[in-house]
Amino acid sequence: MSKTLIIMPIYGAWDYVKESLASVANCTLPDHYDFAMIVNPCDEDKELLEADEPGYDFAYGRVASILPVDDIEVYLLPQTRNQGVSKSWNIGIKQGLKVEQHYDSYLFLNSDVVVHDSWLAMLRWTMQQSRGTKDGEHIRPLCIQPELTEGGNPDRESIMSNLRKDPVSSRVGSGISGPCFMLTHECISRVGFFDEGFRYGYYEDTDYLTRIRQAGQQPVIAGRSYIHHYHAKSRTRIKDWDEIQLANKRYFERKWAVHLPSSLDAKSFPTIKSLREEHGYLIS
Repeated sequence: MSKTLIIMPIYGAWDYVKESLASVANCTLPDHYDFAMIVNPCDEDKELLEADEPGYDFAYGRVASILPVDDIEVYLLPQTRNQGVSKSWNIGIKQGLKVEQHYDSYLFLNSDVVVHDSWLAMLRWTMQQSRGTKDGEHIRPLCIQPELTEGGNPDRESIMSNLRKDPVSSRVGSGISGPCFMLTHECISRVGFFDEGFRYGYYEDTDYLTRIRQAGQQPVIAGRSYIHHYHAKSRTRIKDWDEIQLANKRYFERKWAVHLPSSLDAKSFPTIKSLREEHGYLIS
């Protein structure tokens, strides 16, 4: 199936969810995507549910109806507890794999992200372009992501200026941008599902990046595809976040036998091999 399944885990912050869904509806061609909402319950949901007595599916369905439901498939997947990021992403992938003609790609979108015109069209266009390797081989990318602005409010004028200056280029990225990235069906087949050993969120995207690199690839950033991430609108609702983040860091270090000092941004470090060889960040 020549479509992308957009997978959005949700944990409260419904005003941002609605803005994100509206931006997807307004800036994305319906024949390019279907949508999976993995709704993880939080205290804020009580207000949404109390406003709609028919219950769970009706309340969340009312939000999902912001999308063009007559033109796309919307999978509404409420959970009984907070599954966290990795498991929510995997739930979305497994839903997509149930479709007889599987999706050609899976896009993971934070619920506090606003997308801009042609964002998915350019990601899909980049997905179809083969890239040369050092060995002269031409391969298609496994992981594609948009340009990202973060924090504050979207600066549409600046984004549109960049769109005019940079019509179709793409470049190799140094990491995965957790707020929005796309994996091809081939990537899921080769690399597998996300590691559910990471609690709630953080480091699961870095872990997957490492596994993509083991498959011999780097993520590709698509030109003319821009999004804005408000940043941490759901995370602030999770208690003991600092402890969870530290536990995920330690889990990552044990898994890959490296030590990540606090001054090192785990999302942009070079490679596991270079950490070991050049910096000596080795646990053994």
